Amino acid sequence: MNRNYILISILSFFTILFWVEINFIFGSKHDTILDLEDEQSNANEKLISTRIIASGLDKVYTLFEKNLAANRNDVINEEASIHFLDKLTDIVTKNEIKLINIKPKSKVKSGNYTYIPYELEIKCSYDKFSKFVSELEKNERLINIDGFRYFNKMDKLSSKKDLSSILENKIEMKISTITLNK
Repeated sequence: MNRNYILISILSFFTILFWVEINFIFGSKHDTILDLEDEQSNANEKLISTRIIASGLDKVYTLFEKNLAANRNDVINEEASIHFLDKLTDIVTKNEIKLINIKPKSKVKSGNYTYIPYELEIKCSYDKFSKFVSELEKNERLINIDGFRYFNKMDKLSSKKDLSSILENKIEMKISTITLNK
């Protein structure tokens, strides 16, 4: 019986010691540790996002550098910009497209943006046209394709026997360069 009292008293002592240790020594540290783990996981997610963004910042910088005008009379806001027309003709030549006509139109200012429209008339196959559109998307200038008309006449099949002449069709496009104004 004496051993049972000793065992109960030792068990009670360790239970009280454990309770004191949890409440006073560790206190709310367990909750703090869990909160810190959540904060660390959030910080790691932000770090990963920042690294992804940082790796692509040179592209964002180039985008702003080539499309941001210091004022409304900046060189980038000129109608029929020679620099843009050179780039455009280079893309056309690279893709072996016949350029029939380029008509620069007057610029349109809308809020913080300036749109400089161009009407293009080209002649090429549908595959070359898709490559041309892809090259326009990759251009350092912001280019919006406002619309295009692809002329494909069935009467060409009977009048022409050359396959390349059948595949090449006239395309009218309306594109606009977009400039961001400060």
